[in-house]
Amino acid sequence: MGLGLAYAGSQNEQVRGILMHVLAEGKTPLVVVAFTAISLGLVFVGSCNEDVAQEIIFALMDRSESDLADPLARFLPLGLGLLYLGKQDSVEATAEVSKTFNENN
Repeated sequence: MGLGLAYAGSQNEQVRGILMHVLAEGKTPLVVVAFTAISLGLVFVGSCNEDVAQEIIFALMDRSESDLADPLARFLPLGLGLLYLGKQDSVEATAEVSKTFNENN
């Protein structure tokens, strides 16, 4: 979270590399993945960055149903939403992907 707050709105590529590596790790605990997604959302707020959006979506898709039932899993879509803050017209493709997730998750 510290990197997300420190670099909020900066779209810093070095921070992106560090945080995206955390999301890509398959064995990273959900709490770490959740706060990493929020941090990425903060750093790239309103940027519609497709690479970051895709990595957050992949992190969601890689989680088990029990992980997605955890309240912390709600932070992943929140991080995704931050990417598109104020850019409603640009969110269509990502919104279509989000429809594939089960409503119970």
